[in-house]
Amino acid sequence: MRKVYTLLLFVAMATTIFAQVAPTFSTGEGTYYNPFSIELSGNAIYYTLDGTAPTKNSTKYTGAISIDEFGTTTTIKAASFANDKWSEVVTATYELKVATPEFSVKSGVYEKLTNTDALKLTTATTGATIYYNDRGADPIKEGSKLYGALSVLTTKTVKAVAFIKNEKGEKIYSNVASEYYVISPIALYYSANEITDGNKYIMNCDTKVASSFFENIESSDLNAIETTNKKGKYIETNEFNAFTFTSVAGGYTIQDGYNRYIYLNDNNKLNASNSKPATGGVWSVSIDKSTSQATITNVAKNKTIAYDTKNNIFGAYASITSEHKLPAIYKGIEYPTITITPADGDTLSEFSKFTVTCENGISYRETNKAYAYYNVGYDYSNKKEFDNIEEIDDNTIEFTLDEPLKSKDDYRIVFPANVFTLAPDGIAKKNKEIIARYTVENKEIFELTYANPDNKDVTDSLEYLYFEFNQAVKSNITNAVITDKKGNQYTLSVSEIDSWGAKCAENALCLKADKVITIAGEYTFILKKEHVCAMENNALTIDKDITYTFTVEEPLKISGITSNSSNIYDTVSEIEFTFNKPALHSSIAEIVVTDSNNEKYIFTKVTTEEETTSLKFTTATPLANGGTYSFTIDNAVIYCENANSDMDEIEVIPETTFTFIVKFPTSIESINAESEETAIYDLTGRRVEKITAAGIYIINNRKQVVK
Repeated sequence: MRKVYTLLLFVAMATTIFAQVAPTFSTGEGTYYNPFSIELSGNAIYYTLDGTAPTKNSTKYTGAISIDEFGTTTTIKAASFANDKWSEVVTATYELKVATPEFSVKSGVYEKLTNTDALKLTTATTGATIYYNDRGADPIKEGSKLYGALSVLTTKTVKAVAFIKNEKGEKIYSNVASEYYVISPIALYYSANEITDGNKYIMNCDTKVASSFFENIESSDLNAIETTNKKGKYIETNEFNAFTFTSVAGGYTIQDGYNRYIYLNDNNKLNASNSKPATGGVWSVSIDKSTSQATITNVAKNKTIAYDTKNNIFGAYASITSEHKLPAIYKGIEYPTITITPADGDTLSEFSKFTVTCENGISYRETNKAYAYYNVGYDYSNKKEFDNIEEIDDNTIEFTLDEPLKSKDDYRIVFPANVFTLAPDGIAKKNKEIIARYTVENKEIFELTYANPDNKDVTDSLEYLYFEFNQAVKSNITNAVITDKKGNQYTLSVSEIDSWGAKCAENALCLKADKVITIAGEYTFILKKEHVCAMENNALTIDKDITYTFTVEEPLKISGITSNSSNIYDTVSEIEFTFNKPALHSSIAEIVVTDSNNEKYIFTKVTTEEETTSLKFTTATPLANGGTYSFTIDNAVIYCENANSDMDEIEVIPETTFTFIVKFPTSIESINAESEETAIYDLTGRRVEKITAAGIYIINNRKQVVK
């Protein structure tokens, strides 16, 4: 008996020792958003990817299994096989997807999303492209590529999708993500002790206000939104959170920021409806005048709106417990009236002072980013500060200039948001941006306001002179001339057409030279007092003669090519143009050089970011065969000095053909016809061992002239 037990024990141990151990996976199954590899551990592993159990005919595991095809699900079944025994089959499923874009800002009510608070979209899939649509449409069909953060300044739905292109060029998309943003300004509200029909009110508990944010709700009480409570009497919150109370039979209807009716549904939950509900939509309201606390009770179901401190919601309850707080009612403060003198749109004889008043109280608070300024004309980039700012009294601020502006022009006065602090009802409130525009037009002053060309201007030709005045003019031109350095004069006459081809304005003097001046040099024109006067009063003239000097410069041209004035070279590997003035960029990417046999050679431009008076082209294989070569520059566009921002500085080089010569050797007796690399023939086709006389030869299948 003892031997039998020993044998059975041995058999059991052998079975345990020689049983196959199932493979293990290096990566747990699940969904992944970037390609990865899976390693299997074990002995003699066979696996399948088609969902079937592995056999000896299945793939034998020899290395990591790659999961790299987006939009696919891979099921790996694996088992170990040795000593005619299989382990159990283990299974793992992996899905490779493009990660849905994530929004840096979630749905909610915001004053604005811009600058550092702008909306950013990211995806966990490396290399994926994000498309978005901020009109609520499908970003796959109507999306725009995302290049940076998005500014959200109006209420909208933003949708986004990410995609990766597979080897076939097909786009594999992620799920579409969507967020909804309500953009609503921050308004100031103060505690109220009565309800006025049709007005908007905030329901507030300490630092929480009720808000029915979600655009589509099925059964949801009102959200509790954090706000700012100022000394218990005033709060600041988004205007969207205000509810409109409208008087009806039996009480009031309450409408949210979407103008939906708030009602109590069958589940005793606060809900919203676009149309007035048949039942559950009428509320009675009573207010404690000392605390502004309101008891707002549903007439049909006798449940009262309160803030649930435990669940952080506003709901309707049959009884108010210690966990509940009745809301206080707050009414919006009307924006105070600001008066600006002179008024927007006024025409003035001069600009020297602006006055800003607010009967509720006003003070000036300039910051580094916001200050009062004015612009002259339409140059809005040039901000001019006022010389003096004085708070005259609690309601008045005065902005003045040391010297009045009397020139005829348009002016734009800007008071950015936050430069004033208004004090309606005894509490500070930041102002909105204020813009006023007006015109200065002083008929008692006759002056020149614009000239083209202006004094010391540089131009490539002189034909028209244009002068603009602050009122209608009459010309008295009798002896106007342009004079060069040598004293030569070019006569000017009055023109009905200005420099730009339009009819000369009534407040302008348009002059035209009898001959277009193109010769480079310095020229002078004197606008004399007697040349022009005001149309309304011939006695008014400009104060004194005005002298203008102009410089006419040569048009852009190529002053030479390469560095050899003779244009004869041993070899040519680069071609360099030199210009008569700095050139920043050329539209030519390459030039094509042609030899006498019509063979073509490409020279590529050497790019440079630096201002230069030259333009260089190179070829990897130098031109060494003797002969004549040519190339043509076809209407090349050159961007001259400072041309990156001024289209007037773009010049065109006319079509020009250039030729150059690569020299033939004067003696090539050293060339041996017996060399395998060199073959020389005369014009009769006879092979020549050495060249001993001048003439025409065929050398390596090319015609060469030996002098």
